[in-house]
Amino acid sequence: MTEETDQQKDIQRGAPRKVWFGLIALVLVAIAVAAAVLLPSKGSGGSQPSDIESLATDPTSDPTSDPTANPTSDPTANPTSNPNPLDIDLLANVVIPGVNISDLNETAPQYRALEWLAYKDLSNMTIENNATELLERFSLVTLYYSTGGENWSGAQSWLKSSSHCWWNGNACNDAGRVSFIECPFYLHGTLPTEIGNLNRLTYMDLSASDELVGTIPSEIGNLNRLGTMIVNRNSISGTIPSEIGNMQNLYYASLEENELSGPIPSEIGHLQQLRSLDLSSNNLSGPIPSEIGNMGQLRSLDLSNNIGLTGTVPVF
Repeated sequence: MTEETDQQKDIQRGAPRKVWFGLIALVLVAIAVAAAVLLPSKGSGGSQPSDIESLATDPTSDPTSDPTANPTSDPTANPTSNPNPLDIDLLANVVIPGVNISDLNETAPQYRALEWLAYKDLSNMTIENNATELLERFSLVTLYYSTGGENWSGAQSWLKSSSHCWWNGNACNDAGRVSFIECPFYLHGTLPTEIGNLNRLTYMDLSASDELVGTIPSEIGNLNRLGTMIVNRNSISGTIPSEIGNMQNLYYASLEENELSGPIPSEIGHLQQLRSLDLSSNNLSGPIPSEIGNMGQLRSLDLSNNIGLTGTVPVF
């Protein structure tokens, strides 16, 4: 009995030890499993990154995590899409001298044109070598923004890296200067003063849009090579600028069906090459200038439907 009792006591004493040994074994197994999961496995070629490291280093694992990982193909979508951007302040000094760029509203057509040329134009022009081309390009882009170019139908060729001579409605002379504009779009907005920078123009047709408003800028007088000017059937208001007398090569001028007001400037008599002048259906007033009689080449003159005009038409 004594021996059996002692064995039972030994069994009772050993039971807690076995429980503790079992718990320790379970903990060691758990640690081993965790290490196998978290630590990179060893191979004959060296270590390989874990899944966590792959996610951190593989840019294709999440295409939305980096907005620059998949750049758009549209060169106008990114303000720094030009890999060789121009200095916008130096550019402004070339195309709008005397104007401080900080004084321009960021929504103004001129500012938007500068920004496009400096940061988005991929034509590879430089200020040092292409000042004249940049001036013409700036003037056309300003016209685009000033007359609702974003909504022009069929103007997809505009604001591209190709030569502006190839933009729809434009043509250039042998020297690469813009000489022809015939916008086949419905222009909506105003004529910018920069139109006067296109001083190699010989033909300009901005007619029949009925959406062109504002006034005729005095800078129109800089177009002294212009032979044909058609700006009819719009809603242009204000007076005819006296600078029109500087357009010595003008032989056809059509400004009918607008809202022009005030007198016909006497300087119009300087247009010795003018053969046809149509100012009908406006709101012109005052005496018909006698200087019209000096226009030796004039063959057609229409001043009808201007109830404010007085006097008689001089013999020409």
